[in-house]
Parts: sequence; structure tokens; C-alpha cells
Amino acid sequence: MSSIVLPDHDGQENNYKNVLNGLVQRLSGHSMSKTDITYETVKHGAQFQSTAVLVCLEGQQSAGELCETEKAAEASAAQQSVIGLEAELEALGYSISDRTLEIPEAVKQGAIQAGMISAMTSEKDIQAAMTDSAIKGMMNAMLSQVLGRKLEKGEVEYEYTSVDGGLHTASLKLKMLKGKLGSQQWTGTPSVFKRDAQLTCAMTAMESILQDATCSKKINLEGAVNIRTSSEKKKAEKEAKQKKRQEAMENGEYGPSPKGKGKGKGGKGGGKWGGKGGGGGMVMCGPEEIRMLAMLRMAAAGMDGNAPYW
Repeated sequence: MSSIVLPDHDGQENNYKNVLNGLVQRLSGHSMSKTDITYETVKHGAQFQSTAVLVCLEGQQSAGELCETEKAAEASAAQQSVIGLEAELEALGYSISDRTLEIPEAVKQGAIQAGMISAMTSEKDIQAAMTDSAIKGMMNAMLSQVLGRKLEKGEVEYEYTSVDGGLHTASLKLKMLKGKLGSQQWTGTPSVFKRDAQLTCAMTAMESILQDATCSKKINLEGAVNIRTSSEKKKAEKEAKQKKRQEAMENGEYGPSPKGKGKGKGGKGGGKWGGKGGGGGMVMCGPEEIRMLAMLRMAAAGMDGNAPYW
């Protein structure tokens, strides 16, 4: 058995929104969108009070305390939501501080091959490696190798069933697989957390695939599981955009200025050089346009020695 610990929220008031997102994601079983949790903030004199609305959990609401800033008010509302959910879960005999997932031996061996853990990794440290994204990454890598292609949207969909005691089970069918595996259905361990039920279901399916004589020959997870944190993903996206813009500038193509939207002097939506409806920024000029401008300047200089410099 492996215990996976959620980030401790004690004394982390500024991080309560992140803690709430993680807890709600674990309860709902799906990745969070911007509309799953909303904050309604009202100003009372010089102070603010916010209410967190858990849209994806039947609209459950929690009001925070009066705060000096809107940001602090939202954090307070998130804190009250976490405290409320924690009390509800404790009444059912569950804790948000840890969870226990049974990790099959075949899945552990796959994680070792992928370089996520080593053969000497202790049971206590496995929890740090076998995160939600790690298990999902392993599943995607395995299925892609077995199928010989990337997974398509909708091919891995979990179905949830409510059982007694406020628990949920997750089941999965992988119809795109050939033979017996394509008709098999896997079911996870019942849990109050849909995400935990989903993960145990996924690992049960992974165990069957890794032990299948035909599929196992196609699977090599060494270097195949690329797991990045959300901050690492954002950094990579930012670097890719900067690289693309740099390449465009080197090719003589100047994209719109990042600050040229909405407040330019050249008209509605224009920047310094933008006209009405133009998105602002520099004029788009390719190599051919630059040569034409140079020829026009030379011609103008021949007719008028005081021609302006372009």
C-alpha cells in the first residue's frame, strides 16, 4: 500500500485557493476549469467579502471574512470551503491529508522502467512519485505504444457509480484494444473521492495490460513518461512563444506589439501605428516589402534631396 499526501493547508492562507482546487478535483474526479469554482465578491465600505461557489459540487457555497483586499477576501472564502469540506469528510471517516492507493507490482515495475522510481525506493517515497499526473502519464504512454499511435479524445473515459455511504466507484472499458482486453471492464476501489476511485481503476487496467503477453512486448516506458508541473508547462509555453517571435523578427516579419491592444492613439483597438480595428503594434513587413521601401526612398532622394529617411 502507498500513502499519497496532499499539500498541508495549515498556515498556508495565501495558498488556500490552490488547496481548494486540488481538493475539489479529487472529489469530482476531473481536471478543473475556470467555471468549476467561482468567487462572488462584495465591497462593504473599505473592505471586501467573498463567497466561494463550488459549481461542480452542486453549487455549495462558503463565505469568507471581511478583508482589506479582494484577493485576501477570495483566499478567506477558499479557506472556509476547505474547512467545511474537511469537516464533511471527517464525518464520513475520511481525511484530506492523506490517501491510500494499492499500487500493483506490475505498475511499480513499469514506474521503475520509466525512471519515476528506483528499485530501492521505499514505500514511503513512492507516494511522491506516483502522483495523479504520473499515473495518467504512464497510462497514456502504455496505450500509445500498444496501439502504435496517439490516443484520441474520448478513448479513455471513466464511468462513475454511487454506492452506499457516499462512496463512488469508477469503471473503464478500452474498446480500442484487441482481443480479450478490448471487451474487459475494470473497476476501481470504492472511495468518497472520485479521483481516487479513478486512479485505482486505471492501475488495475494497467496491470492487466502489462501482464498481457502480446501487449507487454510493445511496451517500453524508458523515457516515455514526460511529467511536468503546471509551472513548468507555462514556462515552456512562454519560451516557445518568445522563440517564435524571435524567428519572425529575424525573417523580417514584425508581429503586433503585446501592449498595442485597446488603448492606442491610432483608433479603436490600434496601437501607435494601428488604425481603426487594427490590433496595434508595428507594420507587418516581409523582405520583399523592405526592398520596395528602400527603392522608393532612393527614387524619392533622386527627385528631392530633402526626402525623409524611412
